[in-house]
Amino acid sequence: MEHAINRYKNTCMHTLHTYIIHTYTLYDECLKKGCFPKKCKKVKIIPIRKPGKENSTEVSKFRRIGLINAAGKVLEILLINRVMHNIYSNNLMNPNQYGFTPKGNATNATLAIKEYIEEGMREGHIAILVSLDVKVHSTLHGGPIY
Repeated sequence: MEHAINRYKNTCMHTLHTYIIHTYTLYDECLKKGCFPKKCKKVKIIPIRKPGKENSTEVSKFRRIGLINAAGKVLEILLINRVMHNIYSNNLMNPNQYGFTPKGNATNATLAIKEYIEEGMREGHIAILVSLDVKVHSTLHGGPIY
């Protein structure tokens, strides 16, 4: 009986090892060739009603949530990590970029603006601040619509 259990464990370990090697090779080839397989691009769109709009059937009262398959999500994360590593290791990120960055947020951006204005006022400069809130809509088929 113990021999059968050991043989089963060895078979499982060999299968797992083979799966890991094939999965690694697949992702590595995708990154090397710069391809994102069509099967990984398939997204399921789930409409979710916005808070407080539970009784409405208007399309504008829903948020679209896109669920990507697990293989596509892993490849997406690998691509993002590779791009971000390149940006940070080559010092390509603008120091004034606060959104979508590690430890970057609206509070840090606000404090930077405040410090910039205070420094200018100490030097006798005049400050004018214009704030824009740009809403970007995306389509299901392509890029953003401004």
